[in-house]
Amino acid sequence: SAAQCSIPGLPSTNGISSELLRNAKEKPVKSKDSLPVSPFTLTDMVKKLKSAYKNFQKGKFNDALTNFRSIVCSIPFVVVLGKSEARDIKELLGICREYITAIVLETERRKIKSKTPKKREVELSAYLTNCRLQPGHLCIVLDVAMVCAFKSKNYITAAGFAYRLLELKEGSQSSATKKANKVLTASEKKGTNSYDIAFDEKTPFDLACDTFAPIY
Repeated sequence: SAAQCSIPGLPSTNGISSELLRNAKEKPVKSKDSLPVSPFTLTDMVKKLKSAYKNFQKGKFNDALTNFRSIVCSIPFVVVLGKSEARDIKELLGICREYITAIVLETERRKIKSKTPKKREVELSAYLTNCRLQPGHLCIVLDVAMVCAFKSKNYITAAGFAYRLLELKEGSQSSATKKANKVLTASEKKGTNSYDIAFDEKTPFDLACDTFAPIY
């Protein structure tokens, strides 16, 4: 349907429907050899990705989720021009999957958010840090998880997030690194955890997005 155009005819007559082909220059004789034009291109997908990144950065998670899901739904209709573009499309799909998972996790965490975070909120914030995000976005996620763990008195967990945050921001003197240094120092002095959470940062895992549980 997206590969059709309507050509106006004489006054008071219906328009003429015409199929748009991407191989029209080859003048295919048989209908099975006709290839329709795709309204979706890799360039369009990259533009949508940039818009999704901006919304995520601003905390507009509903808009970002719509952007990422739109890309995922459009990808099957993209016609690639070679192996390089095919790899780019697969990489794009992987990026969208990670961000959609992160947004769904953060939405679930916010539903149970409290002044004194409990075990489940700490777990969800920890799982957020497992999502493969852009470095700038991962810093935001690590800061959220660090604060959440520290407030719940999971000091060992908080120290781990603080250390990762400082690694990402190595050489930076921002307010985020100063806060991370304070949390790391205070957490190492305490050296205890109030909750035994289902999270092992040293072991890679996938996340079951129906139950929000790690699959090691």
